[in-house]
Amino acid sequence: MSGSGALTYSWDNGVVDGLSFAPSTTGSYTVTGTDANGCSNTDAVLVTVNALPTVSAGSDQVVCSGTSVIISGTGASTYTWNHNVVDGSPFAATSTSSYTVIGTDVNGCSNTDSVLVTVNTLPTVSAGSAQVICQGSSVVLTGS
Repeated sequence: MSGSGALTYSWDNGVVDGLSFAPSTTGSYTVTGTDANGCSNTDAVLVTVNALPTVSAGSDQVVCSGTSVIISGTGASTYTWNHNVVDGSPFAATSTSSYTVIGTDVNGCSNTDSVLVTVNTLPTVSAGSAQVICQGSSVVLTGS
């Protein structure tokens, strides 16, 4: 906070004129300004402290390679994800990764959360060699 219109300024509640501070609760702050003639006047300002939203990225997920994943944030109004993920839209996760969401509420306050998406590789499957048989003959197929 910074006063104007006087020569010196004195704030209550331990505030130093012109220096940043981080109040934890909503409160009123009063400044006393004194001019070169020794005359003083006061003014007050209300600082409203809004709580941070409780943002959730959802539960960790385990998927198989090639499977679409949908992750969605909750607890705020808008959501921005890293890795170019769009909130609530399917995407192809190609490797195990942590995805972080920034959720912003209607007051402009933001908070973050992360979700781990584990991508399991697909098994290597073989149907065996091609088979040629005569009609009426039997064949045994074995996967590996």
